[in-house]
Amino acid sequence: MNNPNRHTQRLDQGLLLLISGLLFLPFLGGVRLFDWDEINFAEVAREMVVLGDYLRVHINFELFWEKPPLFFWMQAGSMHLFGIGEYAARFPNAIAGMVTVLLLYRLGCRLADRRFGWFWALAWLGSLLPHLYAKSGLIDPWFNLFMFLGLAGFIRYGWSVEGLMRGPASSGRGWGYLLLGGVFTGLAILTKGPVGWLLPALTLGAYVAWGRFRLLRLWPAFLVWTLTALVTCGLWFGPEWARNGSWFTEEFLTYQWRLMQTEDAGHGGFPGYHVVVLLWGCFPASLFALLALHRDTSPERQRSDFRRWMILLLLVVLLVFSLVQSKIVHYSSLAYYPLTFLAAMGLHELHAQRLRASVWLGRGLWGVGGMLVVGLLLGLWVVMHPQAIADGLKDPFARAQLLEGPPFGWGDAWPAGLLLAVLGGGTWLLHKRRVQAAAALLFGGTALFVQSALFTYIVRAEEISQGPAMRWYESLAGEPVYVYSRFRSYAPFFYFEQPAPSAEYMAGATERAKQDSRRDAQHTFFRRQENDPAWLLHSPELDRDVYIVAKVQQVPDLLTITGVQEMSREGGFVLLRRRAVKN
Repeated sequence: MNNPNRHTQRLDQGLLLLISGLLFLPFLGGVRLFDWDEINFAEVAREMVVLGDYLRVHINFELFWEKPPLFFWMQAGSMHLFGIGEYAARFPNAIAGMVTVLLLYRLGCRLADRRFGWFWALAWLGSLLPHLYAKSGLIDPWFNLFMFLGLAGFIRYGWSVEGLMRGPASSGRGWGYLLLGGVFTGLAILTKGPVGWLLPALTLGAYVAWGRFRLLRLWPAFLVWTLTALVTCGLWFGPEWARNGSWFTEEFLTYQWRLMQTEDAGHGGFPGYHVVVLLWGCFPASLFALLALHRDTSPERQRSDFRRWMILLLLVVLLVFSLVQSKIVHYSSLAYYPLTFLAAMGLHELHAQRLRASVWLGRGLWGVGGMLVVGLLLGLWVVMHPQAIADGLKDPFARAQLLEGPPFGWGDAWPAGLLLAVLGGGTWLLHKRRVQAAAALLFGGTALFVQSALFTYIVRAEEISQGPAMRWYESLAGEPVYVYSRFRSYAPFFYFEQPAPSAEYMAGATERAKQDSRRDAQHTFFRRQENDPAWLLHSPELDRDVYIVAKVQQVPDLLTITGVQEMSREGGFVLLRRRAVKN
């Protein structure tokens, strides 16, 4: 596999598009969205559609300053195409996954050859979390793609200056890459916030420092790149500021800063949290990445320089999110790009016999993969024998979820058997130095393992974690009632299909948001009267029945309220009703 001609490259890309489409697009709507993030983001997009307001971000029909709008525009457009639902909410990330696979193949071909392109595409397609996130409704796949493209634009500009560009290079082409990189960085900011600029910028700074600051002459280009990013994101932030004042930007930046300093929503963790997440979450690419991380054997200056960039990007991501107090799995997901690149590089050097598959590689694959298998089987045993640990659970809600969950059997262990077969075949092929076949089996088999695990477990996992509550919300959709969740959840908004308030109420959204932002960032749950617990539970003028979804331990206090009665109980959730006081 040398550098492909255009016809071969088109065939390869068509095949990769077909494979990734078959893996990412089907069954996106086969299971409900998960609280919190998936439902939160989908509800923002639903409210854009319901209100017809695509310029401002709302949750519970109140202004929401935690995220900018770009990803929600994608979801809202998908909802116009497919209708409001799970498939539409997850469809943008399936497209992001397909685009990423094609992009990595093309970049691999340019950096090395066709074989490298396939290795990189397969490493992404067949690693656990990169594959899984392409079937999710989270913001991060597009956010990371824009950041990576923003950094790549600057790298290509630097290569034009350093004379590392392949083929005819000119200053004009270099500036074009720089400006395009700035645009993508601005899109990253519009997707999730200023971290979209910060991570690539820190990587640029680290690269200059690694080169003993000999590239400080690139600072004018850095300013142009940054200015282009600001102009791009300013296409939305600017009109928002001009129309509604600076409060949104101020609250947005305050929230971003607070998120870095505190454990958001209780998501804490130890300093090495993301190292562990990436080792298991990017399996098996993470093991092959260690080969290229340990030693640079590439004879190509361009590929060797890109390796340096990717190592620095990986280190920056790990350092930043080790310092950030909130520890959430997807925070380090930008690292999937350097890890899969390094994995492709390790595989490429193994095939060229510039590296050898040492004993530790096989042991590492069996160690990490074996622990995944053991964890899966242990979890399966627990749900098959819930009483064995239920008595030791102090949380009555968790105990009820475990005891009343859907049945499992040892026949559900077949994804673990699939992964064991993949590990056995892959390590044997590596021992025989059949690197291409080993990569195809390991990454292709892991992709099938993820798919099989989703089909086998995800529906029942959703049923255990939230199923009864979701069914109650869905059954009440469109009814002239109020729905109130006693615990924090975005599900009532989306699955009850909470109707929009009057135009007069929406006209005061900015002033209410300014008042609430000075008091409590959680105003979105309780600002409207129909979501105010005090009014719903105690008002003597309740004009509709209110249905309350609570956890079992919350029920005794609720039953002391006049007019509240229990309606149903399932899986640790309890549905209660308070009848209207006057009709």
